[in-house]
Amino acid sequence: MLSLSVVTALSRPQNAESLAKCVYASTRPLPGCWYIVRDPLKAPEHVPMPPPTYQDWTTNEFAAHPGGDASGAPQKNAALDQIPIDPDNWIYCLDDDNLLPVGFGLAVQEALWQHPDAKILVFSQVNHKGELLRRAVPENFAYRQIDCGQFLVRADVVGGERFLLNTYWSDWVFIRNLAAKVGLPVFVDKPTTFYNAIAGA
Repeated sequence: MLSLSVVTALSRPQNAESLAKCVYASTRPLPGCWYIVRDPLKAPEHVPMPPPTYQDWTTNEFAAHPGGDASGAPQKNAALDQIPIDPDNWIYCLDDDNLLPVGFGLAVQEALWQHPDAKILVFSQVNHKGELLRRAVPENFAYRQIDCGQFLVRADVVGGERFLLNTYWSDWVFIRNLAAKVGLPVFVDKPTTFYNAIAGA
């Protein structure tokens, strides 16, 4: 059964409630797990999350790797270490100042119905006003042109690949390396994230 593993490196605990409402509403009808990995220097306390609003969705909240990396790469990597290797499970990283559009789960489901052999999906990205920032086309699959909020990766193709530390463009290196192993992504010209959408983030 198709499922999602959503990964959030949390350094802004004040955004947790907005993120939770968004994740629970937007990922329907897909089941899955939300991995919330706190930077213990920036979010030292356990962050209580509202319970999921529908069945077949769980949360896994923990702390890992204090400080030293503004990109959240150590926390994302800690989540990748825990995600089951399953070809029906798709990994998506939601930064803690971004939001998902309503219908995200349906858009993923539709893309995989149309491209059942896909191993990487790349979607477009808009800003908090809905204005296009990054369009999902092959010519934009390039350095400084792609953000982790645009792509989903099948869990069984990740292997030992992890996000580089201490660089803002670890997203590009991560997805470039995976594409070199399994082939170019399927590009879907629909938005997956509202970039920097949470006010005050």
